[in-house]
Amino acid sequence: ISQRAMPGCRILAVKDQYVIFNKSYGYLTYDSIRPVNDSTMYDIASVTKMAASALMLMKLYEDRKIDLDKKIVDYYPGFADNGATIRDALAHQAGFRPGIDIKRIEPELYKSCVSDPNYVPSIARRKILQDVMAQPMKTPGEYLYSDIGFYFYPEFTSRFYGLAFTNFLNEWFYYPL
Repeated sequence: ISQRAMPGCRILAVKDQYVIFNKSYGYLTYDSIRPVNDSTMYDIASVTKMAASALMLMKLYEDRKIDLDKKIVDYYPGFADNGATIRDALAHQAGFRPGIDIKRIEPELYKSCVSDPNYVPSIARRKILQDVMAQPMKTPGEYLYSDIGFYFYPEFTSRFYGLAFTNFLNEWFYYPL
């Protein structure tokens, strides 16, 4: 936190079904207004980045389907062109804002995400993507932790391999393992 790798976090350790450590640190954003607490909800983007998206991106790169030095708008025309590349996004230097506040985007959608068994992920994803693309981007180059790019990368599997993200991961990585 002091080195600005993240504004805050919650650490929860469980062993043999017992919570052995549970503590919150820092803030939700770098503005240090709202502290992280035991009821803070995080998405699993950080785990997904390593267990899914990073694998997919390495495969795409290996197969020469993506160019890390190509601009984000070349792959996603709806973004404002600030000159940022895929490499910038992976290094948290693309100018994306730190995260998504789904409560602000769509309060009813937030409620359904956390409590409605009939929640439709595609509707949530569409609204989130619209919000992300509508936000102005900063000039690339300055480090600011953001997982925004990872909301877009799964589309690459259908675009380049004709497979849904989960099917791609299962076929190329998880089933062979």
